[in-house]
Amino acid sequence: MLHSHLTTLNAVSLVLSTFEAEGLPSEALLAGSGIRAADLNRADIRITTNQE
Repeated sequence: MLHSHLTTLNAVSLVLSTFEAEGLPSEALLAGSGIRAADLNRADIRITTNQE
């Protein structure tokens, strides 16, 4: 991932909110992504575009 771009968790948070409103648990949706539910509350966290 040498040339991987970094981004915030904003898009991930929005998508998770939509799925949670439909009754899907965020933990299951985040499984294998390397993103923890606690990370969603931190503005300083950056993820790769592959994780997004």
